[in-house]
Amino acid sequence: MNWFKRLVVDIHRRSMWQVLGIYLLGGLAAYQVVQSLTEGLGLPAYFPGLAVVLLIIFFPVVLAVAMVREEKPPAQPADDGLERSAEGGSELPPSSAAVGRRSRFSLRGAAFGVVAVLALWGILAGVWFVIGRSPAMPPTPARIKLVVLPFENLGPPADEYFADGITEEITSRLAEIPELGVISRSSAITYKRTDKDLPTIAAELDVDFVLEGTVRWERRGEGQNRVRVTPQLIRVSDDTNVWTERYDAVLSEIFAVQTDIAEQVAQALDVTLLESQRQAFEQAPTANVDAWDYYLQCRDYFSRGTTFEHTTITIEMCERAVDLDPTLAQAWAQLGIAHADMYWFYFDRSQARLEMAEAAVNRALDIAPALPEAHLARGWYYYHGRLDYDRALEAFDVARRSRPNDSDLLAAIAYMQRARGAETFGQSLDNLRRAIEYDPRNQTKIVQLGISYFYMRQFAEALRYFDRAMSLAPDVIRPYAWKARLYVSWQGDTAMARLVLDEASRRIDPRVLDTRVWEHWTLLRLLERSEEAALARLRTFELDSAYRHLAAAELYGLMGRQTDARAEYDSARLILETRVADMPGEPRFRANLGLAYAGLGRADDAVREARRAVEIMPYTENAFHSSEWVLKLAQVHVMLGNYDEAIEQLEFALSVPGPISGHWLRLDPVWNPLRNHPRFPALLDRPHRSFSD
Repeated sequence: MNWFKRLVVDIHRRSMWQVLGIYLLGGLAAYQVVQSLTEGLGLPAYFPGLAVVLLIIFFPVVLAVAMVREEKPPAQPADDGLERSAEGGSELPPSSAAVGRRSRFSLRGAAFGVVAVLALWGILAGVWFVIGRSPAMPPTPARIKLVVLPFENLGPPADEYFADGITEEITSRLAEIPELGVISRSSAITYKRTDKDLPTIAAELDVDFVLEGTVRWERRGEGQNRVRVTPQLIRVSDDTNVWTERYDAVLSEIFAVQTDIAEQVAQALDVTLLESQRQAFEQAPTANVDAWDYYLQCRDYFSRGTTFEHTTITIEMCERAVDLDPTLAQAWAQLGIAHADMYWFYFDRSQARLEMAEAAVNRALDIAPALPEAHLARGWYYYHGRLDYDRALEAFDVARRSRPNDSDLLAAIAYMQRARGAETFGQSLDNLRRAIEYDPRNQTKIVQLGISYFYMRQFAEALRYFDRAMSLAPDVIRPYAWKARLYVSWQGDTAMARLVLDEASRRIDPRVLDTRVWEHWTLLRLLERSEEAALARLRTFELDSAYRHLAAAELYGLMGRQTDARAEYDSARLILETRVADMPGEPRFRANLGLAYAGLGRADDAVREARRAVEIMPYTENAFHSSEWVLKLAQVHVMLGNYDEAIEQLEFALSVPGPISGHWLRLDPVWNPLRNHPRFPALLDRPHRSFSD
């Protein structure tokens, strides 16, 4: 520390405190400037820290230059004897003029150092801004944020779908204007018949303007049906009615009404429409109003949820629409999505269903090659039907050119990026966050973002989104189930997990709670206090029959009741062999059949089926879902005593984003046979391995 003391003494002797003071004050001002520029230019969060590093690096340079200059003052005249003592030879303190010149130089040097730091930082920021920006997140210009609240239906309740359809069509038109940030229908619909006032709604959705209105469909007989639409645009900041109009038209003119509303709103918000946008708005999708009516009913049922009944009625309504007008491209596109959903949600996993989806999508594209809905449908077909993410992303990219702020589209892209692996998980998070920005009350998307953070083992962030979803929809079970799993994976805390499910039981029908929480029965064997209690509870669940038999078999095995376990495994085998024969390309059936074979001691068959599941959906093709089959393969190896092979699968599962952690492995009794394996403790030592976004 002697060198430090000498430095302080030297600074004091040479009066360098002014230099230090000016440099520190200038550095503080520079840092504030850098913070503002970082936020304004959308630079990475580490750029203010980079400025601090540069200020530290330049400090000794500025101090050294000031000291050198102090030792070599400007030359004085030879005959100036004022700085000599009367005795001759010994130096007196330098003149005030000399001190002033050195002081001015020192202060200039300090200021120059701060300016040099800012200049170098500016160069680095400029280089990053030009060539270093991530292509996944292009700069987002400031947008006017707007919500179209559900238009009130003034007619009979049976016409509710019609008012909702008009609202959705106006929302879609406005969403195609890049300068506007339009809140998604799924968030806007939550305010239907709400008692909340506009300032509260605007604050919850973070919007500047609200478009609301009323719709009345007057049925006066064939050819005389009329529609009255009264919209009004309100600026929230001062509760000003910016624009309003009353439209009274025959039903066939409803498309012109919707177009005019969108154009008038854009004009009121001082947004100039491109001619291509105006032409797209003005193009009527059909001349057959009955076909359009069926299409609106099709959209209404589709928006109600992905149950078998709703999807079936969606298909029926779309088919009626295209029967009446085979050129209605929007209906063909929706029909293609509905058929793909029938396949994706396991309502019908037949090849014939996929062919129907493909045919409907191709028909929509043939009729209207530039229609965004047609490219959306093509993307969903490749995503849900073929798991072809490259082609799906290509289709979504085309649709995104017309709808850059479409929340559902952003979410779909995010899900595929998530499936591509750790390298694109960060891009997935970016797009999901943007999707939620335009759909802030959609608890499904919020839960999905929480699941993404969960898989990346960023548990604190995951918890934040699960809590947010629970606050929006306290009667929906999924966020509770994931939050319970989170406490096990994050902290190994089964007590907290039970408290979460106790909270859920006070808000949700117990039958729904049991069926949805325990459908992945791994949580059941972890949180129930005994295998007997878990088995008793399992008997009350409305689980898939094969899953029920496998879960019971595992519990019997943990209880040592091998005869009962074998009987359950055999019952599961009979069901799963039939399913594999019907759908040989479905990995979940093969993986579970592998477990059944392992429980029956059929080692070769068990490994073959479990490994085939991983081959059908490898990590390179679906990083998000493949981890489930990797864990099933590891479990098969444990059941067969292949411990080294099981450890290899678990090591891989922990090296990539996925649903398990060291805490989970420590608590789950399935992995008990591995406890004494020399490589198992290393897996438990990395419970918090996370992946950065």
